[in-house]
Amino acid sequence: MNLWHLFPPKILAFEQILYLPYLLIPSYAYLIYAATRYQRVRKPMLLFLLLSGFVCGLMIVSFGPNMGKLLPPLMLLVSPLFPLFNMFTALRQTNVSVTLFWFVASMASIVLSLSWAVWFVALANS
Repeated sequence: MNLWHLFPPKILAFEQILYLPYLLIPSYAYLIYAATRYQRVRKPMLLFLLLSGFVCGLMIVSFGPNMGKLLPPLMLLVSPLFPLFNMFTALRQTNVSVTLFWFVASMASIVLSLSWAVWFVALANS
């Protein structure tokens, strides 16, 4: 079972898509700033940062001939679910600042997953 087929190879047709990881720098800087400012999102934020670090570490470890056909793409698909779930629960509580925080976290997680998928597809096609 190869889950890499879920990511379309046509995403490499965009010329500037390889610069996508540069969007992560300001978003993670905001997330770290907001985690120090809002005390009630500090523990979930640390969990989110650990999840992102685990996904990045797994991607680095899985470089090689087969490039992990099951676990790495599955982790790329699952990692945005945690901040999205927290964003939807914050929407029910009508707290705008926490909702904005989790919206930025979910966008950062989606960009992280998409950038790793783009780099893996680029390496596989080279």
